[in-house]
Amino acid sequence: MRLSWIMIDPTQKRAANVSRQLPVTVRRHWIDGDIEVKYAILMPRDSSAGLSELVEIRITVMLEWVQEKTYLKLRKVSLQVHDMDCICLQGREILRILQTAIQYGTRQKARVRDRYKAYVIKKRERREERQKLQHKITSPLLATFHVALTIFMFIKVVKS
Repeated sequence: MRLSWIMIDPTQKRAANVSRQLPVTVRRHWIDGDIEVKYAILMPRDSSAGLSELVEIRITVMLEWVQEKTYLKLRKVSLQVHDMDCICLQGREILRILQTAIQYGTRQKARVRDRYKAYVIKKRERREERQKLQHKITSPLLATFHVALTIFMFIKVVKS
């Protein structure tokens, strides 16, 4: 199944393809069993940013089986833009990214699947680093709270 999602800017008379033709993943949706097909491309966040700060333009297509699984029916199509921390971007930021794509054609084309896999790995590493940092911060706080609670309970027992 191939997809082309073309964004058109009629004021500048330019267009850009913000999808890739082949899906990144195809799987059953975990709630209702429909088929979820995900297309994704990577783009720089700004025209001046390099590969270090990429955003993912994700197009998700939901298909459902109809009449005893004889054919598929299109149920939902959505476009989302996520940054490296899996935060869904909104508003002006998306418009600026899409405007840059239309204006400069900065879509990352070379070895799309390999680059996407590297991007997913990099996202996972960033998330794990964030969790480790959070654990380093919360562990001493929890230990301090535990000690304070133990002292409080000890004082309460001694007084009674």
